Amino acid sequence: MSQKRVALGVVLAPILASSVPRIAAPQVPPRADSLTPRSATHAPRWRLLTNTLPQLDTARLVQLPSGRWLYRANVTLRFKDNVSDSAKIVFFDRHRMTVVGVTRSGRFFVGIPDPGPSLDSLFRVLEQLRHTPEISLAAALDFSPLEPARN
Repeated sequence: MSQKRVALGVVLAPILASSVPRIAAPQVPPRADSLTPRSATHAPRWRLLTNTLPQLDTARLVQLPSGRWLYRANVTLRFKDNVSDSAKIVFFDRHRMTVVGVTRSGRFFVGIPDPGPSLDSLFRVLEQLRHTPEISLAAALDFSPLEPARN
């Protein structure tokens, strides 16, 4: 009597395929507050900021003469009303920006290539952005450190 070794999966596969009804895996849509709506025209999926703040680069800051700090690698932008999503994507690529998030009102928080440690270099970048035809607002972002704990 000779015994032939056969993998258990080979023996059970035809039995399971015919006797077990197939159940489709549930399709879970993304949370409504986490991504912007996606249309059939492949609209971008930028992170929608509703009740959360964007994750900004706290390691790259520049100080104003007043003592306040600004993010030097993150800015906020608002596009003119007639700018399409595809034109925004081209704009971000052209300026090597990454979208950190966008509000429902269309205010973008973006990462920019580090302009350097000087305040003038950040202001130069903002001035250039303000003079591009697609942009209606380009502004620096205030950094607000956590308040020290009080006893």
